[in-house]
Amino acid sequence: MAGPPPIETPKPSRRRTNRLAIVALVTGLAGMVPLAAGFAIAALVQTGRRAEKGRGLAIGALAASAAWAVAVAAVAVAMADGSSSSAERVQTRASALREGDCFTGAAIKGTDLVTVVPCTQPHENEVIARSAPPEEPYPGPEKLYLRAKELCTNRALYLQKSRYHENLDPRLLGPDQKRWWKGDRNVICLAHYTGAAGKLITPLARTIDPRLKLYNELAVGDCAEDFSEDRPVTTTVPCNEPHRSQVFAARWISLDAEYAPGDFPPYPGPGAIEKKAIRFCAGEARKLFARHPPPVDVRQQYAAPSEQDWQDGIQAIVCLARPTKPLNRSLLPK
Repeated sequence: MAGPPPIETPKPSRRRTNRLAIVALVTGLAGMVPLAAGFAIAALVQTGRRAEKGRGLAIGALAASAAWAVAVAAVAVAMADGSSSSAERVQTRASALREGDCFTGAAIKGTDLVTVVPCTQPHENEVIARSAPPEEPYPGPEKLYLRAKELCTNRALYLQKSRYHENLDPRLLGPDQKRWWKGDRNVICLAHYTGAAGKLITPLARTIDPRLKLYNELAVGDCAEDFSEDRPVTTTVPCNEPHRSQVFAARWISLDAEYAPGDFPPYPGPGAIEKKAIRFCAGEARKLFARHPPPVDVRQQYAAPSEQDWQDGIQAIVCLARPTKPLNRSLLPK
């Protein structure tokens, strides 16, 4: 008697390779990084859900994309380095200099050729301002020079707080009549370094001592190591450190109207300014110290605008108390 027919064991079905994985690998090898990454992520999701082959292809596509990205970044950095190194030293006419440019070479006329360099490389000049007067007929060389000098003086005031102040020579470039009529009215203000070191290797803004203040920058409560109206700047210190002066009042002289820079009323004269300062400081001292006398004997000091300050728009009066000996506390009542 014949037995039952043999039962065939079914062959396992062959898993299909995910199409997106194939596409991801092709685009990844071709350097189409965004497409390859998108296809690879989609393929990884589908292979997990459908039990399809291709996970390795998708991972390979991501690896190829990453390699392309690294290669492109390396090329970009190399190109940037090459372009920056080639741009480190640029020769240009002095009239084309921009604010903040550091350069080597003599800039006496706008047509002079100078070499612009990064301010961290040796240089002896820096442009501290570039500005154009209003459009108007050519005012003549003398009037133009006075305007340019006023502009550059104002813009260079902060350099009095530089540790290189004694070695900075202010210079300026202005247009001649021909350049003026061509539309080039720019005034360029320069600072030329004359120190023994010969060259600067830092922007002038980084040479400013934050403890130093111009007299009109002093605020009520500021303590100064040793204020003198003969010095352009004052070294301020925390009031719990030894100091010889402290600001107890400050104000700006009221003018009879609003004035544009460079068009202020005539300077009243040193005598009139002194009377204003003494009267104001004495009144403020009476109000402040009548109920709360200072802990030690003090004498009053004041700082007031000189004629040059007045023309530059600085019309401040600052009152200081100077104790008979250095203090390490504030004189002002709490």
